[in-house]
Amino acid sequence: MLRLSQGSGLGSTGVKGRPGIGSSIGEVVQFPISPDSANQVMQASQEFLHRGEQSESVSHLARSVLSQAGANPGTPQAAQAIQTYISDTVGYTDDPVGMESITSPDEFASMLAQGQVPKWRDCDDTAILAASLARQAGLPADIAYYDLDNDGELDHAMARTWIQGRVYGMETTVPGGKLTPETVAPLATIGGP
Repeated sequence: MLRLSQGSGLGSTGVKGRPGIGSSIGEVVQFPISPDSANQVMQASQEFLHRGEQSESVSHLARSVLSQAGANPGTPQAAQAIQTYISDTVGYTDDPVGMESITSPDEFASMLAQGQVPKWRDCDDTAILAASLARQAGLPADIAYYDLDNDGELDHAMARTWIQGRVYGMETTVPGGKLTPETVAPLATIGGP
């Protein structure tokens, strides 16, 4: 589970040498949990969401998921197909104790194409993948961060999409879930349509 306090500063190294995100290992960003972790997660999520929009492997996975579900791009059925695919295929595992690990959607999609999944795949990883797939499938999408227990810390991330003017959450951490209208306001969002 994502459990991060919001901070103000940024780290010193980042994704592919970019300042501010943590240490980069290929297409996975890892950094120790700190008071600044929420900012680092949101910065990495923004970068990865942008890269996911341009990724051929994410595009291929989006087409495959929609084809398997018989869904057309840009439809509610496409959003449900993406949400169901991730929640039922990918599964959920916590990040290593004391660390935050975020896998890019490109790396995630490449691994899935090879029948593998990343070792750590919690809500922020699957939210980034879901939003990237939704955008590749012609749906507006962003990533929302929530404080579900009202303790002032971000503790959950979820992709959101807009269907006929209504915001729907794409919960990817619970198998068999359905798209649900958003009922809890997020503390923060990135990548809004």
